[in-house]
Amino acid sequence: MKDEEIPAKDGYPLQVIASEGTQFVADNIMATEAGRPVIEQRGRTVKTMVMSRYVHQGNVNIKSGNIKFNGDVEIVGEVEENMKVEAGGDIYIHQAISESTITASKSIISKGNVLQSMVTAGKHNLLVIELGNLLRIMEKQLSKMLTIIQQMMGAKAYKQKEFETKGLQPLIIILLERKFIDFRTYAQKYVDIINKGSEYIDEEDWMEVSEELQSIFLVLSNQKTTLGHLHHLQETMNELAETTKEEVEPNSYVTVSSATNSTVYSSGNVNIVGKGCINTKVHAGGKLVIQNVLRGGEVFGRLGVSVAEAGAVSGTKTIISTTSDYSITISHAYEGTVLRIGEATRQLTREEYNIKAVLGDDEEIVIR
Repeated sequence: MKDEEIPAKDGYPLQVIASEGTQFVADNIMATEAGRPVIEQRGRTVKTMVMSRYVHQGNVNIKSGNIKFNGDVEIVGEVEENMKVEAGGDIYIHQAISESTITASKSIISKGNVLQSMVTAGKHNLLVIELGNLLRIMEKQLSKMLTIIQQMMGAKAYKQKEFETKGLQPLIIILLERKFIDFRTYAQKYVDIINKGSEYIDEEDWMEVSEELQSIFLVLSNQKTTLGHLHHLQETMNELAETTKEEVEPNSYVTVSSATNSTVYSSGNVNIVGKGCINTKVHAGGKLVIQNVLRGGEVFGRLGVSVAEAGAVSGTKTIISTTSDYSITISHAYEGTVLRIGEATRQLTREEYNIKAVLGDDEEIVIR
């Protein structure tokens, strides 16, 4: 109604982390070393840092050894077989990547071909997106668990004194064994991801949830668990999961000339700007653009896919996927190319030109 005052929702305080090369000085954040200033925000966490730069002249090979650097990395030559390059910032490679592993917290640019390699950009974002998906599943189960617990506590058979002494742990064990059998599996997967990727995750809330999951649902310690304890855990899980629904981090992307028999992951956009993509798996958290051919393999762009030429006369299996709200555009698609939008799948039965595939009102794929 007009002239009616609508109170704003309560806000949440930001958690500011002064990371590499920065520190708090009174109410300000100051750089403590030279380099490229970076400010990241995801949900209620803001992280500041200064990225230094390492330039490697020549090739990365057995003679040079693997490269692991907290800032940006530039490789003037190529990355040879069985080598690893890992950076806390961006990676820029002037030549080819062959049978190697390239991992960057931010972006990756390669001017040469990517051959039989694993390329991952936005490691932090990829991890938190996976963690967020697990939290959404567990939060729903925990909500149902809380409803059952509250109903049982209100029943006449509920022994108030026993639960005041022991807490809810005995009841939680019964529910895990009889009704929420998969909860421990999801919880263990979450804990494993946190343990393996701890160097990429600075936010304390993610770590605290891992500790709570272990003590309440996995290790089953003697600590007294209350309703308030579980409600707080549920609220934290929900808040963290919400932060992973935000827009794609623009600084995390992959741009390569071409990719063959490789795997390319990015929490942001992926651009393949040269000859194309052959028998490769591509996952883009943003938009996927292949400016030339896509032959074989499986590619996914969360915010849509654009391909110049897809499939092959030989019928090589080529799968192109996106989410239900976005489209797949192809200038030239061969018969047999498989399109997936959301949960719907459609295989082309003839050669097509200048198509745009979207999800129709009947949840089937429509080609325009």
